[in-house]
Amino acid sequence: MLLKIPFRIVLVQLVGLIGLAIAYLPFDEGGYVRTYSILLGGLSSMLPSAFMAWHLTRPTSAPGKAFRSLVYGEIGKLAMTAIIFIAVFAFVKPLDVLFFFSSLVISMLCHVFVPLFWPTSVPSDQGLAASKTAGTGN
Repeated sequence: MLLKIPFRIVLVQLVGLIGLAIAYLPFDEGGYVRTYSILLGGLSSMLPSAFMAWHLTRPTSAPGKAFRSLVYGEIGKLAMTAIIFIAVFAFVKPLDVLFFFSSLVISMLCHVFVPLFWPTSVPSDQGLAASKTAGTGN
């Protein structure tokens, strides 16, 4: 079974976030402040994205329920993002803001690049064969 696009984005965000933090770990000379700033920045985008992905892929029986789920998911995503930002800036001291926001932006760019580079359809030769047999009535 193929992973649905919203969860693909969250998966790439998680793997990229962990990879980025591990890659920077040997260079962090300030007591791991930059490394956990990278982690917090990525998590502040990834966790609300996971919540929204869950809402987008929930099975619904009526179009009104699907729209309601979409709206609740978006409101929840915005609220979660605000709460995470408030918590990070209120309770995490010291924080390297440059690394926090850099990781946040990289994580947000996954919403653009994952659908572009992770194919969602069948390979072209299988799709072409399926369309030929569908047109012949077989």
